[in-house]
Amino acid sequence: MTKIKESFAQLPIMMVVNMVESAKNFCSVFAEHDYSIGELVFSPQKNPLCIDGKFLITGQLLDWYQHVLMNGQPAVGGVFAFQLIGWGELCSIHQGWRWVTSNGVAIPNAAWKKEWVIFGERNGDVFFADTSSQECPVFFSVQQVNKKIAGSLASFLDIVSTCMLIELKEFGYEVQDDEFNLKEQFVSRVSAVASKAGGVDSGLFINCFFG
Repeated sequence: MTKIKESFAQLPIMMVVNMVESAKNFCSVFAEHDYSIGELVFSPQKNPLCIDGKFLITGQLLDWYQHVLMNGQPAVGGVFAFQLIGWGELCSIHQGWRWVTSNGVAIPNAAWKKEWVIFGERNGDVFFADTSSQECPVFFSVQQVNKKIAGSLASFLDIVSTCMLIELKEFGYEVQDDEFNLKEQFVSRVSAVASKAGGVDSGLFINCFFG
């Protein structure tokens, strides 16, 4: 890999905040990133979904699943690693979140709303979208302590896409020092981008991935 130069042209902030375009861009960056696992296929046309009523799938999250096909259990790789939850995995991922076990029986979790739909998992914690709003704000839940990261699913996808490109194009994946700590230059660059991203809590975003 090419070593980082002392100075480099910084990428513009990719903030589309249009769900279909955001999904398209995310799939494109995902395919370009060397550490991506599986495959995301963007479809300009909406794909039909069989919605059984167990989850309230509306707004931008519905757009996400209608326009993005997932193959091979896709996961973002590198520093911003997290598993993407396919349509057929929604029930299983919600075990322990929407449903909990009591006396060997799965029962609804009174603290988890039907509108909270998990779409990503990172190290045992989850990203979920609140589908009570068409924008589907994104939360990161650590042991069911929920913190709002972004005001919409589109803005979340946009900031992750931009940061993946920073990792790839500006740093050539060389984001750790010899002791495997994240380089201060990289953290500062991501922090600066996150702080300028509309609808994103930069502090929580940084803590989620770097905390």
